Amino acid sequence: MTNLITATHKQIGALITEGQRGLAKVDKALEKAQQKHAATHVSFNQKMFEAGAKSADFTKGTASSPEVFYFYKECVAKALPVAKQKVLAGKGGDEKRKIIMEIGGRMGAMKKALERRESLKAGTTTDKRTKAAKAAKAKTAGGKGTDTPAPNMAPESGETPEAKGILPPTIRDPRLTTLFNQVAQLTIEDQAAFYEAAVVALADTLTK
Repeated sequence: MTNLITATHKQIGALITEGQRGLAKVDKALEKAQQKHAATHVSFNQKMFEAGAKSADFTKGTASSPEVFYFYKECVAKALPVAKQKVLAGKGGDEKRKIIMEIGGRMGAMKKALERRESLKAGTTTDKRTKAAKAAKAKTAGGKGTDTPAPNMAPESGETPEAKGILPPTIRDPRLTTLFNQVAQLTIEDQAAFYEAAVVALADTLTK
């Protein structure tokens, strides 16, 4: 039988193997970075809450005083890279406007995180994340003793209910599909907050 695998095929094959190994390493590093990012956010928000930060102080209209609101806003600005701080101190323009929006987005994110913790402490809301985890655990425990496992009817994006409508076919990253399906389960207020945060984070990319 004639060998149809040429030297070119072998070279391409080697590139495929090497490239896929590299991509796997990148994906693993990205996953770890995302987990660390999420844990850092939770830790930061909890520390803020335990220190006595109030959600009302992160909006000018509800702050205990304008001075407190602008002080916190200034603290956010100080955390920005030096280059952005210089732009912020300069004259107006699109770049400065984007940075101001970024600061507003961060203030809004902190307000939202503190509001959630305040509501949990007051007992006016339940921790849906913990509730969902307990429900999943109970479901797994209830299924013990069966000889034949039930078919996996969960969507590819996970147990989260699918968002209504069809996502554009150009969205192929399964992590985005999962994210959009999770966002679809939020309240309209939380969806609006997600949109604003996303627009700020992707301001430079979306305007290209």
